Amino acid sequence: MTGARPEGSTTRLADERGFTLIEVLLVSALLIVVLGAILSMLDTTGRVSARDQERPLAIREGQVGLYRMTRELRQATQVYSLTDYRAEVQVTVGGVAQRVLYACDVTSAGSSYRQCTRVGSTNLSAALSPGTTVVVEKLQNGTSADPVDPVFTLSSSSYAKVSLLVPENPEWAGDSRRSTAFKDGFYMRNLGTL
Repeated sequence: MTGARPEGSTTRLADERGFTLIEVLLVSALLIVVLGAILSMLDTTGRVSARDQERPLAIREGQVGLYRMTRELRQATQVYSLTDYRAEVQVTVGGVAQRVLYACDVTSAGSSYRQCTRVGSTNLSAALSPGTTVVVEKLQNGTSADPVDPVFTLSSSSYAKVSLLVPENPEWAGDSRRSTAFKDGFYMRNLGTL
């Protein structure tokens, strides 16, 4: 009994030869190019996504800070001082008179931005120093990016405007074109009601 091959086994083996070395190298090179393009797109998307997530946070912070300042300053019964970057007033909170200072000329350590801080005291005769409670963390008003735009502007004896210039992304320091401006005003309707 000799080992006879079944019919058709020779042609089947010839058809299952595989790929040549040149074909494998060509497909490998194309695969590297395609994977490189895909990974490059993923890297770019990751960077753009992080930047796009920072913008709404900056906008929200500016809105909340502006609302907080104007809401409290609207309740002023006496104005101690109102300069381009500081507002020091007396307000009544919960039936208790307080002296409140919003200082928007505080430089933050290691940053090219300024901060708006708030401090309050029940001692009405003592002048206040800028506080540690941050109302707006990154502010371009008064910096080299926007040196002339004041935060507070007194329009009349009882009406003031507030203007905040908040950068949309920390990477864009110094570019006021990539900032969002928040503007509001407050009428101090309680002035002189001590």
